[in-house]
Amino acid sequence: MPALLPGEQRSLPSVHVAGPVLVDRGEVSTAALKDVAKEIPQADIDRWSVESDTPVGRLRHLGPTARLSETPPYWARPSVPLGYNEPAWPARAG
Repeated sequence: MPALLPGEQRSLPSVHVAGPVLVDRGEVSTAALKDVAKEIPQADIDRWSVESDTPVGRLRHLGPTARLSETPPYWARPSVPLGYNEPAWPARAG
């Protein structure tokens, strides 16, 4: 993986962490996790990632999980640092 820039953070979802939670909650059996990789391959993370322009620069992050051919998902507003916007609901578009 490339080195982090100053102020940059990296978060990698891990099946190794999520697996026990799912087993403990009874959602998945231990046997079902036997052949699951411990980490998500970088190629998958790259495929699921998007880049957005934000007030503090370009942000690479996971994109919307739903992919529909007729109504592609998107976020109308970029991610911003905590405290960047006033604590109020945004005006409705349209």
